[in-house]
Amino acid sequence: MTAAAIDHLSHSQIASFVGCPRKWHYDKVLNVAPERTGAALAFGSALHEALAVMNEAALLGVVADPKAVFLRRWGEALENQAAPLHFGKDDADDLLAKGLALLAAYQPPSGIVGVEEAIEVSLDPELPPIHGRIDLIRRGEEGDLILVDLKTSASKRIAEPSAVEAQLALYQEAYPAARHEVILLTKQVKPSISTVAVTPWPRGRLVLHYREVFLAMRAGIRYAVRGWHCGSCAFRDRCKGES
Repeated sequence: MTAAAIDHLSHSQIASFVGCPRKWHYDKVLNVAPERTGAALAFGSALHEALAVMNEAALLGVVADPKAVFLRRWGEALENQAAPLHFGKDDADDLLAKGLALLAAYQPPSGIVGVEEAIEVSLDPELPPIHGRIDLIRRGEEGDLILVDLKTSASKRIAEPSAVEAQLALYQEAYPAARHEVILLTKQVKPSISTVAVTPWPRGRLVLHYREVFLAMRAGIRYAVRGWHCGSCAFRDRCKGES
C-alpha cells in the first residue's frame, strides 16, 4: 500500500500514525518486517482473545476455556523468533501469572447482546470507509444500549483517555447508544477490574481529527516521535539508523 492509496482506515491505524508517523510509514507503507514485539502488546492481544471467548460464552450460554486460549496465544508470542518479545519490568512468568489472575477475576457483564461486533463507518465523503470491531455491546437494566471497550493497563487509570473517547465516538456512529464504558483490567500483583464511564468526542471533533490525520498520511508525513515507547518499537534499530 502507498500512502496515497489507503482504501480504508481504523481507529488503531489513526492512533498508530498520531503516536509516530515514521513507525506507521514503516509498517503500512513500506511493509517492513518487525524487529521485535512489545511484550505488553502481545500480552494484551492474548488476554483480549481469551476475554472474547468468555464474553461469547456468556452470550450463548455455553461453557468455554479462556485459560487455554490465553496460554496458547501467549506461548505463540514467546516462540515467535521472527519478532521476539521486548520485556519491560515484567518478565514472561510475571505476565503469565498476571494474565491468569485477571482471567480468574473477570466476570462478563450482564445483558451482553454482541461480542467483537464488526463495523464499517462512512464518517465523511472525503474519507475512505472506517473499519472497526466493538468489544462488547450490552443492554442495561432499562434496555438502554451500552457500548463497551476492554482495556488492559498497568495502573487503575485509562492510559490515553482522549484516544478512548475518540474510539467510542467512532463506535457511536455505527451503534447509537445511551452509554459508553471501558472495562479496565489492571495487571498488577493483585489484579483489579473496574468499569469507567466514558463520554465520546462530539461528532464534529471526530470528523476533523480523521480528516487531518488522513491528509497527513496521504502527504507522506513521516517524522519520528521520540519517547519511552521507542524501547519496544518494532522498528527501533531501523529508525536509529536513519536518525
